[in-house]
Amino acid sequence: MQLSEKVAKARNRVEKLAKQKNELDSKIKKAEADLLKYENMMNQQKFDEMKEVIYAHGLTLEEVQAAVKSGNLSCLQERISVLERNE
Repeated sequence: MQLSEKVAKARNRVEKLAKQKNELDSKIKKAEADLLKYENMMNQQKFDEMKEVIYAHGLTLEEVQAAVKSGNLSCLQERISVLERNE
């Protein structure tokens, strides 16, 4: 095999692999986008469930957020107890 034939064969191989790489990169990007979409959907579902529980206890998201931020979760329990007594 002549050197020019080896160069042509190597060039074709590089071009073929580059094309495969581009196709694979495209598939990876789509898979990453799908993963992000499903993770966001799962997080939204968890948030909605948490929101329902919070509202069911007569609290607001802001109250829970403030309690967690301050590290004073006992105030939430006190608020729940007051709300239950008033029912």
